[in-house]
Amino acid sequence: TMGYTGPWYATALTKELGMLLLRNNQMLLRQRLSKTTRTQRKDALTECSAPTSLAQMEENYFRLRLEQRIEIAPDIYVTAYPAGHIYGSTAFFLEIDDKTILYTGDMNLEDSLTLTRGRFPYEADITIFDGTYWERPPFQRTKAEEQLLQAVIDYKRTIIPAFTLGRAQEVLALLEQHSLTKEREVILVGMAANISNMVGLQATYRGLRHLEPTQFQEETVVIAGGGMLQGGLARALLDATRNDPTTSVVLCGYQAPYTLGWSLLQGWGKSFYHQHLYYARLSAHTTSTLLKEFVKEITGQKILVHSPYREADPLPQLLGIHIPKLGEVLRF
Repeated sequence: TMGYTGPWYATALTKELGMLLLRNNQMLLRQRLSKTTRTQRKDALTECSAPTSLAQMEENYFRLRLEQRIEIAPDIYVTAYPAGHIYGSTAFFLEIDDKTILYTGDMNLEDSLTLTRGRFPYEADITIFDGTYWERPPFQRTKAEEQLLQAVIDYKRTIIPAFTLGRAQEVLALLEQHSLTKEREVILVGMAANISNMVGLQATYRGLRHLEPTQFQEETVVIAGGGMLQGGLARALLDATRNDPTTSVVLCGYQAPYTLGWSLLQGWGKSFYHQHLYYARLSAHTTSTLLKEFVKEITGQKILVHSPYREADPLPQLLGIHIPKLGEVLRF
């Protein structure tokens, strides 16, 4: 809890997913902390690993229902709206005194295979919105899906490193839509399987807590954590099959600079890894084109955050957008 003992508000799905992720992190923390460390140190790391930490969080939870206005403090109201980004992602419409504020968080304004687009009011005094793809080249979802399907169809077995929440389920839904879950054994490993079951995703797959590289057979697709190949099962399978050109590897999300996934996309490591590499770039964020349409429709002050914006770009000012600097305090 990091010292915070007050109430917190979330939709039921956000809460359940959040607690699942926190319990998993807590388990990892306990594994890393020796008994001596736990009894002698009183830092935040130890506090977060204590069983009472999550129990206290659950006691302080208050449920939000989508599109239902509630009062969270005297004369302060909040309404939650679906943001369309990943399961449980929520935008908040706040009413404070005579001001209204829309905070989108990460959002997606187009439908995906697993979620409908974000849906929230466009009329607010202040809109603080996610600009992840502002002025970035648009990604082509259809092309990415075609590449992913080709990687599965053309090769004997496939490794798909994917973010546990969101991307793993979208990839599974795509394979199900094209009946590849009937032609291949699709295996979800670890928390991705738990989440797919929790959200009720209808697809044919086998969920496993763990998979040994020796169990990775032909006619198999493994969707595993470690989306940038820095570790986890995806990295273990990559290393175990590095001399097998009949194995395909599909990177399907953002690859941070100098991660192994990013390095392979630059062409580095070709002499060591001999699998066939695909980059099927999927994203749960709004495209640059849709972001600009959104900006034209919303009213009031427009605050762009989480963006790769460059100061030389004059477009935000022309559209009436303010981009806060690090540490800047905004007063309304």
